[in-house]
Amino acid sequence: MKNNFDFLEEVDKDLYSTIIDAQNLFCSGYFNQCCVNVRIFGEKMAQKILPNQTNSTFDDILNCLKDRIKTQKERELIEDLFFIKQQGNKAAHGESLSSLEALEVLKRAFEASINYCYHKTKNEKIEQLLFDTNLLISNQKSIKEKIVEAKKDNKENQIKKVEKKEKKKEIKEKIKQARKNLKQNINKEKKPPKKQNNNLKLRIIFLIFAIISILLLSRMIFPFLFL
Repeated sequence: MKNNFDFLEEVDKDLYSTIIDAQNLFCSGYFNQCCVNVRIFGEKMAQKILPNQTNSTFDDILNCLKDRIKTQKERELIEDLFFIKQQGNKAAHGESLSSLEALEVLKRAFEASINYCYHKTKNEKIEQLLFDTNLLISNQKSIKEKIVEAKKDNKENQIKKVEKKEKKKEIKEKIKQARKNLKQNINKEKKPPKKQNNNLKLRIIFLIFAIISILLLSRMIFPFLFL
């Protein structure tokens, strides 16, 4: 098993999810929060055993179940749920619980889950399962690894954001330079017409000068033509 409550997932995913949250809190050192979550787990389990009492308090449901006890397994289940409620209430009201006390709450949740699943499935193999503290240590390592991975992913995301920002900056610079080059090219294209206009003026002046020169020269050579 990867964790102590794997067997519960196949029977009730809702209870499984709740107790795994509690177990993760224990592995992270949040013992009071763990016990509060286990209490929620116990109350959900009690409501599932007596579905017609969902509007009743946890105490009312447990007392009702206590009056209906027929077998030793049922007695053990109710005793575990009473213990879970009691410790969960202490944690919820600010009484600091130790790691050993929180561990005992988890173990009681495990025993309650065994009886609950056996009642649902009649699978005798479930009764043979034992709570393994080493799985909590493995789970704790897994949580730490996930935190490291999350930090790594966050760092990589930050790097990507910086790279993206730098890339945008580079693109902006290229656009700016392209606009500058385009403006320079437009200005260059506008200048030649001015030069052509100047050449045209020079040609006209030269032509006028040539005509005048020819007329003066003709008058000097052929004065009788102007008499």
